[in-house]
Amino acid sequence: HYKSWMLFLGIVLLLVAFFQPIKIWIRKAVFKPPVTSPVRVAREFVALAYSGVEDSPAPGSPNVSTDMFKEQMRLLAEGGYNPITLQDVRDFYKEGKLLPHRAVLITFEQAKRGTYNAVREILQARGWPAVMGVNTLAVQSMNQETLVWHHLREMKALGFWELAAESHLGFNPIETVPYDAEATFFTSPKWIAAENRYETREEFETRIAEDHATVLAEFERETKSRPLAFFFPLGNYGQYDERAQMVRAVNLGQVERNYDLGFIVGMLALNAESSDPRRLNRLLVNPSWSPNAFISMIDSFWPRPWTEANGRSAVYNAASWLGDWGEVVARNDVLVLKAVQPLDLFDTDSAADGTTGAKAWLVGSDTFKDGTVSFLFNMRHGRFGVYLRSTNRGEYVFVGIDERGYVSARQKLQDVDELILGMDTLPTDVSVSHNLSVTLRDNLMFVHVDGKLMFGGRVLLRGASHAGLIGASVWDPLVGVASTEIISTRIAGRRDAIVTWSPASGRNIGHLNTWLAANAHRFAILA
Repeated sequence: HYKSWMLFLGIVLLLVAFFQPIKIWIRKAVFKPPVTSPVRVAREFVALAYSGVEDSPAPGSPNVSTDMFKEQMRLLAEGGYNPITLQDVRDFYKEGKLLPHRAVLITFEQAKRGTYNAVREILQARGWPAVMGVNTLAVQSMNQETLVWHHLREMKALGFWELAAESHLGFNPIETVPYDAEATFFTSPKWIAAENRYETREEFETRIAEDHATVLAEFERETKSRPLAFFFPLGNYGQYDERAQMVRAVNLGQVERNYDLGFIVGMLALNAESSDPRRLNRLLVNPSWSPNAFISMIDSFWPRPWTEANGRSAVYNAASWLGDWGEVVARNDVLVLKAVQPLDLFDTDSAADGTTGAKAWLVGSDTFKDGTVSFLFNMRHGRFGVYLRSTNRGEYVFVGIDERGYVSARQKLQDVDELILGMDTLPTDVSVSHNLSVTLRDNLMFVHVDGKLMFGGRVLLRGASHAGLIGASVWDPLVGVASTEIISTRIAGRRDAIVTWSPASGRNIGHLNTWLAANAHRFAILA
């Protein structure tokens, strides 16, 4: 009997020891390996982020239902989308390796156990890989809602899943002012009440660096590897506060030091060759979207030709814009940008429940670099502005027109204060509709308002030229006042031309110089 019991105990111990490897082997045998596209010709990809997926989300929950997620994956597959991995994205930015056509990266937030259980078979049945964000503090807590390390190791071993770091304390609020106000861990220096002061830059950077070190040590101990990517908690690294230059510099520097990639989460999905790999876009999927609205939204992010086949400029309607902040609505195919009014209409100095303006981005304009952008708009209240070549590094070119008739040209370079490039005045009545046309060619900018060339001619831009988003905004220092209407938007790609003239024309040097100055935006070479 003793030998029988020992034999039985040995068999049980062997089964326990080999249970996880056998389970992984069976799952690998049942499900086909992750799909990879052999044809790689693309230089852009979209990234999706799911807060969570569950069978029956509660009303108001940010989670998508399991049935809806399954339908969304079907629509992506039928739409010709090809799933990619973090390794693909890393190789694209670090080694220049191209991506599949219509590449999509699928990601999930905070290692939620319910999400993994809801989506794993849907993804594995298609052979689609995905990325799970891991908040190490939540994993350590061993609660029922979060995956634990042996689950995460099993996911990684299956070959379908990659793990991204999502901080240790990043979802914990910190005190930021001596009035019991709070902010997220990564977005502000901490208020040190005992010393009646804020953290210094060195103290802030030390706190952020220690959090990354904790995460990396946990990954190394539990998975014997370093994560390729970092997901900023709540998608925020300080980009929403113009004054937070130090915060942004520290956060992006830490990502560059510790990871190959960094991701935010928000309303944009497309990432291009010119995107900053330290803060790539992920579109947060809204559970209220219908299946058709979901696929239409994803499709809209892909760049389209700036010039139509017939040579005419491409026209964009109000539905082509995506609101960033403030009130952004389409009314009868007119894009309305308005500041949100405060609850107390007599309190126009406080932005507690209102905004000083509104901003929107032209979907799919991420790859615009050179060409002409024209806006027909109605001036209402505040300063109307156009952003060109706007990147996730904080760079942009800006042209603004205010209700007093002043026109300004500005440029923002990475980690540098905004530069004023030129000032001028409107040639017509401020109260009427205006046509603003901005032409970019390499490091030259030409601005026309109602047909008149502004700033006395070309404007010289600083730094290297690059592609970036097109945006529009309205702003006023008083809360709830700013308002403008964009009637139409047209874009024409760069057109290079040679200008020649006869010796007879050249004798009238005054007329020739005037014509050349007025039409310089239309040509590249003089002969």
